[in-house]
Amino acid sequence: MVIDVIIADDHPTIVAGVVCILGAVKAIRITGTANNPDELVKLLETKPCDVLVSDYMMPNGTLGDGFEMFSWLRRRYPDLRIVAFTVIDSPAIARQLTQIGVRACINKSVDPSYLIAAIRTACTEDASFSRKAVCGTRTQEPAVTGLGLCMGLSKSEVQVIQLYATGMSTVEIARKLDRSRHTIDALKAEAMRKLGIADDAELLSYAFKVSFHGAVH
Repeated sequence: MVIDVIIADDHPTIVAGVVCILGAVKAIRITGTANNPDELVKLLETKPCDVLVSDYMMPNGTLGDGFEMFSWLRRRYPDLRIVAFTVIDSPAIARQLTQIGVRACINKSVDPSYLIAAIRTACTEDASFSRKAVCGTRTQEPAVTGLGLCMGLSKSEVQVIQLYATGMSTVEIARKLDRSRHTIDALKAEAMRKLGIADDAELLSYAFKVSFHGAVH
């Protein structure tokens, strides 16, 4: 599955950087970019996309920006999956955005893998976790807490994938965590379902890309 993405930010350098990063991901296709809310609306009218990655503050538009803009976008395009991309480090704003259906709120200071993960998981049908996908603030640890929230995985699911990415078998993971192999297999399967991953090879590749393997404690 290829995910069509539109990027909106009032800083051309940011747009160029995000285009470069996402352009290297085979499963993501950039279908357009915008530098203000008005450009964004015109673009969405002509080029529908799966996911919109948008800055929170984009002045110089008649539509307004911030919460007002995101609320309007959610009403106008209810099926559009939105990832907010911002320098603002505010859990309160993140909560407001997810309450109206924004899939994730990513701080621009975090590793690009968070943004890639948020875009991929924004396309999941599991709305119960996508509405809670607030991650990537400056103060979060880039391990179980941040990645688990970002991708909708429970702490146990992230822990299993972390260990699996180091080369451990499910039997070895079960032994290390003092749990049954059946439980470990179930946690791994549920994590793969949430991530939209079909086989172990893709799971390993994805786990390494988002640095699961470097976060085991």
